[in-house]
Amino acid sequence: MGWAARQADEEEFELVVRAQEDKNMDNESKPCKIKTCPICGGEGYSKGSDDYAYVACLSCHYETRVFDTEQEAEKQWNTRPIEDALRAEITALNERAEKAEAVLSQFREDNKSLARKVLALTWARDLEEAVKRREDV
Repeated sequence: MGWAARQADEEEFELVVRAQEDKNMDNESKPCKIKTCPICGGEGYSKGSDDYAYVACLSCHYETRVFDTEQEAEKQWNTRPIEDALRAEITALNERAEKAEAVLSQFREDNKSLARKVLALTWARDLEEAVKRREDV
């Protein structure tokens, strides 16, 4: 067998090995619907087989401990008590802000009506004073 034939065989072998590695990688790990990495914000992925599973970050390689199922690993990865508490607080604050805006809007409407009444009373008083001055002259 000549050098060229041996080179072709090695290249074909490398292609077969790479294809098998890619196939194994596809079976072994896949992007999943999980939150971003709690450390760096990178994309997470689940990895495992029938016997084990864990979630890791593509960027910083932070990972969960090993679990029996992907669901357990993803649940642990997605559990962020501090973030969840902050999101709940933000939601509550936004609701309070909306209520405060509604109260303020109503207050402004009420004050427009009150301002009109005060203006009307002021004009009436000024008119009465003008009529009284005219009568005095």
